[in-house]
Amino acid sequence: YGEPEVNRLIHVVKEECRTTSLLVAEAFGKRHDNVIQSIQNLECSGEFRLLNFQESSYLNDQSKSQPMYEMTKNGFSFLVMGFTGKKAAAWKENYIACFDRMEQELRRLADSDRQTRRIEGKVVRRELTDAIQAFDSYATMQNPEHSFPYYISFSRETNKALFILENGKVPKNFRDLLDGIQLFHQGSAESIVIKVIYDEMAKGTYYKEIFKIAMKKVRAFAEDVGKTIPGNHK
Repeated sequence: YGEPEVNRLIHVVKEECRTTSLLVAEAFGKRHDNVIQSIQNLECSGEFRLLNFQESSYLNDQSKSQPMYEMTKNGFSFLVMGFTGKKAAAWKENYIACFDRMEQELRRLADSDRQTRRIEGKVVRRELTDAIQAFDSYATMQNPEHSFPYYISFSRETNKALFILENGKVPKNFRDLLDGIQLFHQGSAESIVIKVIYDEMAKGTYYKEIFKIAMKKVRAFAEDVGKTIPGNHK
């Protein structure tokens, strides 16, 4: 992020903005061991502590590992409630502003990435449509009486492999629910289907086997990246 002060005070871990007890001690003019003690003595629930404070470490000037805490915006806010005085008040405002600016930048980047993935997904979708149309003609040559809706089946089984779906059903406007990473995974899985279709048709593989091979590879890919809930990649 472009602002040096924001970059100095805030870092990002798994799309979550954080700061450290070391930086808080420096900003508020406190001993680091006292800040650590304050964190350890906070009267908060175990769940809140687990979500907002994480034990970590840093190397001091003698290259020795020393304890510190990473904390979220909520953790920071809870901690500094007890810090008083004009200087502390000014730093509270500055810190919260830095958190806000970094969060805005993350949202901007996520929106930009999602738009890019949607555009890429449309290209892959067109290629998938062409591949399945070719596959349908290929299947008809092998079995003139076949009438299986393969386009719907390829899409449905791919989405079921990648995502945790309520009742196993794909909701309306499904792609609008996916974040950038999920759209990328979906496009990658569809690319696998495209490759399998063309590769196996070139070999003369029976059409029903092609479907099975494609789905087997998609499920293997889904196991590698992990199933997620549409709109929630965590």
